[in-house]
Amino acid sequence: MILSIKRYRQFAGLTQKELSSLANMNLSSYQAKEQGRVSFSDDEKVTIKEIISNRINGPVSIDEIFFGSNVQK
Repeated sequence: MILSIKRYRQFAGLTQKELSSLANMNLSSYQAKEQGRVSFSDDEKVTIKEIISNRINGPVSIDEIFFGSNVQK
């Protein structure tokens, strides 16, 4: 999960600070979640999926972001 969400965030051109702000999350909480120390809630997953989909101008699933590795570096 860690590498996939990080790759999608970077692919979307977002920093952790920017994505956490767009998702209305505390930066340190977001960082802990991206690093896999804490799980994202289902609502947070949906919000992040929508943000990333909008940024890359294409559909992406929650499974791809949080559980897959279908994005190039």
